[in-house]
Amino acid sequence: MIFVLDLILIINLLIAFKAFKNVVSPPILMGAGMLAASLMATSYYDGWEMYKMLPETVFIIGGGTCFFTLCCILYENFTRPMRAYKQVVKTTDFPVGRIRKFLIAAIIIGGLGCLLKLYYYRATFGSLEFSELIMARRLDQWSGTNELFMPSYVRQLGSFTIVVSNFTLWLLALMICYKDERIKKVRNLLLIHLGVIVFDGMLSGAKGYFYTTVMQFAVLYMFCYYAQRGNFRIARKIYIRFFLIVILLALSFRGLGLLLGRELDDSKNADVLAEYCGAEIKNFDILVHRTDGGNTRIWGETTFSKLYDELGISSATRLPGEFQYVGNYSLGNVYTQYSDFYKDWGILGCFSVNILIAVISMFFYKKSQTALKAPMALNVFLFVYAVMAITIFMAFFSNRFTNSVISMGWVRSVIYVIVMVWFLDKYVLKVKYKKLANANYA
Repeated sequence: MIFVLDLILIINLLIAFKAFKNVVSPPILMGAGMLAASLMATSYYDGWEMYKMLPETVFIIGGGTCFFTLCCILYENFTRPMRAYKQVVKTTDFPVGRIRKFLIAAIIIGGLGCLLKLYYYRATFGSLEFSELIMARRLDQWSGTNELFMPSYVRQLGSFTIVVSNFTLWLLALMICYKDERIKKVRNLLLIHLGVIVFDGMLSGAKGYFYTTVMQFAVLYMFCYYAQRGNFRIARKIYIRFFLIVILLALSFRGLGLLLGRELDDSKNADVLAEYCGAEIKNFDILVHRTDGGNTRIWGETTFSKLYDELGISSATRLPGEFQYVGNYSLGNVYTQYSDFYKDWGILGCFSVNILIAVISMFFYKKSQTALKAPMALNVFLFVYAVMAITIFMAFFSNRFTNSVISMGWVRSVIYVIVMVWFLDKYVLKVKYKKLANANYA
């Protein structure tokens, strides 16, 4: 059955490419992630006993992903086409002096936040090696002991770094796509701040923050690239670069885990990569073998667990998934996004929640397309979608979308981005406005 799933997901991805062309559109992101995970699971056909996969599992994963693509196509066809703003930003100049001052301030604030986090980590867990310190912090969260005390102002410094990362990554994307000499004058500061962003993310103890930054930059870069070309065609050299970056990330997967304090024993890099990027398919099949869907006590308690936690519905607190093993293979404890939907509502939920995800993601995706007409203009929708993209792509891994996007924390993050764009427009870039003609993309 795993081969049937591969075929379904290949056809789905081809349809998504034909319909959207933009490689960072929602259906292509979700379809590519699911296909990659399915192919990885197929490569462990005997070791993971994939020949035991149920037709029901194939129907949920393959059918649910195809249904998401269909929902996105319907949204695209039944909403208004992209139109230009009545007034679209025209950045006539990048004021290097003001940008330099802002980046220096961002580096100082971000660096201070990192140092303070390390200080409180050591004050709580002792003078450990960096990787051990990060793992101690992560175990403190997992166990629920919460010994670590982190003042709110330190957390706010970290939030500032995350919000400003939108500006830094956007400038880097513009510099690469347009080879803008004005931005190149602050290139070193951009790279230093990028280092601060990555280091701050590593302090969380999760690889997700690193890959979120990579995906965030990829989305911003592709929008700048399409705007610069005037269409959705991609040069061969870009595909080659993308392929090389994927290979590099894959080869560094185990090393990054060790740096973050993970105990990986003597596992090969390929097995560690497979556990994170393919075992979810097998784990979900194990879940379907063992349980029937729709057995949770509270409506949507696993799908919307983050929101329920924020609202004080403690009985709906999300528990870590059970670790799974097949023979000598460790498969981890994540089960694709469909496990949450399946637990809450059964097969019907696996399809219906995709409607919600499609509507939200497509709304921000379509709004962000104004960046294709004015790439050198700060765009709130593009920044929000760039961060949202990783939650769509990681649908093969876990339910990151509803537990990230549908939350009070996400609303606060969007407000922070709006404030940042307003501040940068008014006091740093001091942009001018004028009407801009429509552009056609094909």
